[in-house]
Amino acid sequence: MRTSYLLPVLAAPFCGLTHVSAQQLPDIIFIMTDQQRADALGCAGNPTMITPNMDGLAADGYWFSNAYTSCPSSTPARAGLLTGLSPWHHGMLGYGQVAEHYRYEMPQLLRDNGYHTLGIGKMHWHPQNALHGFHATLVDESGRVEAPYFCSDYRKWLAVMAPGKDPDVTGIGWNDHGAKVYQLPEEVHPTQWTGDMAVNAIRHYETGKPLFLKISFARPHSPYDPPQRLLDRTTGVRYPLRRKGPGAQPSASRSSVLSKTARRPLPSFRQTISRTAAGIIMLRLPLLTSRWGGLSRP
Repeated sequence: MRTSYLLPVLAAPFCGLTHVSAQQLPDIIFIMTDQQRADALGCAGNPTMITPNMDGLAADGYWFSNAYTSCPSSTPARAGLLTGLSPWHHGMLGYGQVAEHYRYEMPQLLRDNGYHTLGIGKMHWHPQNALHGFHATLVDESGRVEAPYFCSDYRKWLAVMAPGKDPDVTGIGWNDHGAKVYQLPEEVHPTQWTGDMAVNAIRHYETGKPLFLKISFARPHSPYDPPQRLLDRTTGVRYPLRRKGPGAQPSASRSSVLSKTARRPLPSFRQTISRTAAGIIMLRLPLLTSRWGGLSRP
């Protein structure tokens, strides 16, 4: 792994783009997880975290161990990633609704400079189907509905691919603190869907323009619902709980392990992307971050 560097604002470099030829522009794969602590990574020195694909990205590239968010809270953090602006400039000092449009939006800036822009996964915008400069999005909102008749692309896909199956069968809401084993086949889990849709987008990408692809995994944010296969991998692992006050808490119980297990990406995403993309697209600039604190210090 190379030396760590400071990454103050991920989106800021794109605000100064000038018009250049497509041949000079790298393809950008922007991979994002949700609500993941900086130390919830094997490459960060945490031996209890099984994150081989993220660890591989760090080993192959650069791990920015001092990357900070200007507002470590849900939608304000997303507004910062979208615009490259501080809370005082994008207007969200606390949790609320992301604006329908901003003067500066990273997908639109990239689109204006010759990129084809696609977004897949959780956006948490308002309205939920807003594009913010993307040519197209495929959205998974973890069951959150903020407007009449809204249905996420993931749920529409599930209704076609697994008719009659209930995506809420675990009984855990999108912002609940409980945990339960995923009750449907692993191949229809929202994390698997997000990775598969991204792989398909790359496999069929033939526009001739440089690609900006945002891949936003809804997990490890709740609902905490790991497939049984992955939960079984944690048997015997003792996860330390966060300190409260001057003393440390005892080792975690299996119920705590269940919640922690959901804080990992499910598919072998890095290997799948690399294998699928070979000879099809030049992945010259993959980026990985996380919402709500980024991959910042806890």
